Amino acid sequence: MNFIRAYIRNLFLIAVAIVGMFVFMKIFYPDALAILPFMGQIYSAFNLWPLLILSLLVFALPRRSQR
Repeated sequence: MNFIRAYIRNLFLIAVAIVGMFVFMKIFYPDALAILPFMGQIYSAFNLWPLLILSLLVFALPRRSQR
């Protein structure tokens, strides 16, 4: 149960970091957000969405705790 709780917590932290990055870019670098649709087209053209999602899921895996 601790593994699932840590995994969900890590997924939540990744989502918060991504949203925070967008808010930071919107405030300090508003012109940089114009490139995001172009990056989405690149991911769609090369079918990289599954790789991106898989990498986020792997990054969310909890690390071994030091005991």
